[in-house]
Amino acid sequence: MQADGTMHPYSRPYFHKGTREDAVLLLHGFTATPAQMRPLAEALAAEGYTVRAVLLPGHGETLAAMERTTWRDWLGAAETALREMMALHARVDVVGLSMGGLIALNLAARFPVNRAVCISTPARIQGGRLAPFAPVLKFLRRYQSWGAEPTLAGELGEPYTEGYPGYPVHCVRSLDVLRRDTWKRLPDVKAPLLIVQSGRDSAVAHDSPYLIYDRVSSVYRELLLLERSRHVATLGPEREHLFADVARFLALPDEAVERESRHRVRRPEADGEPA
Repeated sequence: MQADGTMHPYSRPYFHKGTREDAVLLLHGFTATPAQMRPLAEALAAEGYTVRAVLLPGHGETLAAMERTTWRDWLGAAETALREMMALHARVDVVGLSMGGLIALNLAARFPVNRAVCISTPARIQGGRLAPFAPVLKFLRRYQSWGAEPTLAGELGEPYTEGYPGYPVHCVRSLDVLRRDTWKRLPDVKAPLLIVQSGRDSAVAHDSPYLIYDRVSSVYRELLLLERSRHVATLGPEREHLFADVARFLALPDEAVERESRHRVRRPEADGEPA
């Protein structure tokens, strides 16, 4: 939020009409806004894609507003956006960050999306064992702060980090239900899939990308490791590598993704030692 209490323009839904036939739906994470997807959205727009980044229900308002929503609201809004895009475009790709990655996988399991990309997506959540107790814990603490994390060298800061400074404890349970529902559906994911994981991610269990990789049914799947990035890889020091790899993956010809990829692991070229 800006000083006057209004939403920063980057936090609002994003739309760009492209010149390609393909369209891309971008999905942000838990308590975040489209601001964290904005750099990727602009990179894909520059490649000619029609790009739409939605603002999920309860986000970009107040923590109290988010507390009144559940995973069904978040997933439902993304599904509505996907249906609208599929009515206008023959090929629609879904790309999600964190919780948005779960939603992207959930949609890919139920709809004939063209390609799917999940970034920093939790098959398991660090500290996730407390999630089932959220309905009780909310009576002890209604909201929990994320804690202040300074922007590191090479990372993008405000206004791209627009989002809540914490989260409603009640919503943690809902996030975990979404994770579990998506996990059950992963064998139904058949679209070509790019899985991206950050090496310095403190929110997602480090075996998550491998668990997702092994459970989906996609004939073609890739794993991209960003060793110097934190959870929000779209704002991290390797973001340009990420954007280029997402664009490369989405542009692969159909005959290339019809062949089994086996275990393709890609790492960006090093730009010096990690700080």
